[in-house]
Amino acid sequence: MTTIKLKNGSGAPTAGDLAQGEPALDLTNKRLYTEDSGGTVIEVGTNPGVDVTFADNRKAVFGADSDLQIYHDGSASYIADTGTGTLNIKASGSIRLRGNDTDELLARFNENGSNQFYYDSSEKLATTNTGIDVTGSVTADGLTVDGDGTLQTSDGAILSIGTTDTSATTGDVIGQVTFANADASPNKANAEIRGMANDAFGRTNIDFRTGNSGTLNTRALISWDGDISFYEDTGTTAKLFWDASEESLGIGTSSPDTQLTLYKASTNADVNYAKMRMDSWGGSTGKLKSIAWDDNGSPVAAIGAEYDGSKTNIHFHSQYNGAFKGTSDRTMSIMGNGNVGIGTSSPSFPLEVDGGTGDGIKIKAGNTSNDDSFLVANSSNTTMFLVDGGGQVGIGTTSPSGELHVVGTSGGNGDVYVGRTSGAEIHTQAQSALGIFGTSSNHDLVFKTNDTQRMRIDTSGNLLVGTTDRLVADGTGTGLVLGGQSDLLHVSRSGGDCAKFNRVSNDGAIATFAADGTPVGQINARSGDLVIGTGTTGLQFYDVGNAIFPLSASGNTNRDAAIDLGEGSNRFKDLYLSGRVVADGVTTSAHAWSSQSDSTSSSAHLYFRNPNGFVGNISTSGTATAYNTSSDYRLKENVVAMSGATERLKQLAPKRFNFIADADTTVDGFLAHEVADVVPEAVTGAKDAVDDDGNAVYQGIDQSKLVPLLVATIQELEARIAALESN
Repeated sequence: MTTIKLKNGSGAPTAGDLAQGEPALDLTNKRLYTEDSGGTVIEVGTNPGVDVTFADNRKAVFGADSDLQIYHDGSASYIADTGTGTLNIKASGSIRLRGNDTDELLARFNENGSNQFYYDSSEKLATTNTGIDVTGSVTADGLTVDGDGTLQTSDGAILSIGTTDTSATTGDVIGQVTFANADASPNKANAEIRGMANDAFGRTNIDFRTGNSGTLNTRALISWDGDISFYEDTGTTAKLFWDASEESLGIGTSSPDTQLTLYKASTNADVNYAKMRMDSWGGSTGKLKSIAWDDNGSPVAAIGAEYDGSKTNIHFHSQYNGAFKGTSDRTMSIMGNGNVGIGTSSPSFPLEVDGGTGDGIKIKAGNTSNDDSFLVANSSNTTMFLVDGGGQVGIGTTSPSGELHVVGTSGGNGDVYVGRTSGAEIHTQAQSALGIFGTSSNHDLVFKTNDTQRMRIDTSGNLLVGTTDRLVADGTGTGLVLGGQSDLLHVSRSGGDCAKFNRVSNDGAIATFAADGTPVGQINARSGDLVIGTGTTGLQFYDVGNAIFPLSASGNTNRDAAIDLGEGSNRFKDLYLSGRVVADGVTTSAHAWSSQSDSTSSSAHLYFRNPNGFVGNISTSGTATAYNTSSDYRLKENVVAMSGATERLKQLAPKRFNFIADADTTVDGFLAHEVADVVPEAVTGAKDAVDDDGNAVYQGIDQSKLVPLLVATIQELEARIAALESN
């Protein structure tokens, strides 16, 4: 044990009076001295009875390792925590920092409340329960906002983005707004709006840029002089350009030489050419929009579009007078319904020519009777129809030998039968080819080969193939009838639908299937969905809800809880689901789930799995059912013997109660939240939990989880009993 001796006397001691580190007290002047390691006597304190005074660079030291030091170095004062741990300044109310000269408040820290920071006695920043509240302006080197933000003032928010650079040259960015997510991969989503110097004379452009897999391309550029450029997909070439000084718009060019210039660079001008679309002006009847041609400032012709109340028509004007006051200058009109008029602006036919008081239409032959007056050719320029100079008509021949001469293709014969006294029949036939027949009266249409009837469409619209008996279908005499040797319909196609059945206007049967005339099934349409079934048993494929519903096929109506899936001797095998099995509305005489094993030995009826694998099952033996949870020792670790079971068991509080839904039945049990404090693994859910809509989410309890605690308690009690008996 070390003994410290304190010397005292009157006046300051000398070096010879003290040993190193030995304290001495000047009783007269109330000063404290000691000798340092260099043999110098130093004063360490003054007037300890009133204030403790330390010289400059003399420290009040606390802690075994000089952890806390308080001192003044002649220029500034310090509180230094040089050791381990933290420096804690505590107060029961608030901690306030004040200036020495004016006593003005610098900062205030409140327990369980906000903290405030002041400038010249005015609060400038305060912490709140949601963040901070700043009075005045914020100057920062950067700003990151996680979440939504609002910039708002009473006079309208102003956001200034700029640079501290006092000079700018061409292309310098003087301000930028960047939109981006945090993705660092090529899938990064980003965009920018840039303020860029056009030159060093204060002219500034605005550049709008969008991102493509992290790469930014210019989409629009507003120049300092009002010019606006819109760029193509690579962001390098302006394809839509507004020249503000010339008040001109260029599409496909940045040098428009008219109010509107369209340009399309193409090596195939017949296909890829510059196009212009003039949009409709609305539904004003009689109003015209036109493209006009002038000759030295005077209008000479125009193309006008006119809405007549139901369609838009195009009119060609010659000697255009610029006023559109009448229709006399319209030389040709193309109507909205496809009719073309020459000499008339209201054609009633696909082509109508009105010569006025002159000829309507004239096709003039050559100088001889052998010159053709009028002919029609196909896409291969082969003449299909002509009227020669002699007035003879040829169909399929260029050398008609009569008033009407029809020749089959490839030199075959062609004959036409038109009109009979007993009715109308049109008959066209070509040798070694199919025949096409049509009637305009109440007569059947018959198709023949080798002068033998093969197919007939009767006056009721029935199709008979290979038969003349329309009753072979289903005894009603309507629909499609098939006959012949094979009695089948064979449809073959390399692409698209082989057959299409369309139910028009309402729900009902699309197709009905019968055996010996008796319906055995049908396909229906119901509310835009497909129904397949027979009689009252059917399925609706509900496309909107991604579901299959049971319903009556014959009535096309719902059949809730009426159709089984399989039966005792006709069972399906495996059922694979990714969702739930819901049994709703089960009566007291039925059961929601039935599982039967083919063996009296141990058989699993229901397996439970999660991402960790098998976690339990329900199995049966010859006479019992087991509810099994995974418990193999290979699944466990940190296995230790159970202790303190009796004390834990005593914390359980069994109760007698009834459930609100079954007021007449009183049972024994527990309250789940009370058990959770003792055996938490036996309880699911949280006390007083609710979902996002405020509905209660109830706790549950697995009382089998209490068995280990009960067994351990019995073992502890048995050990106590055995100990008592041995004594």
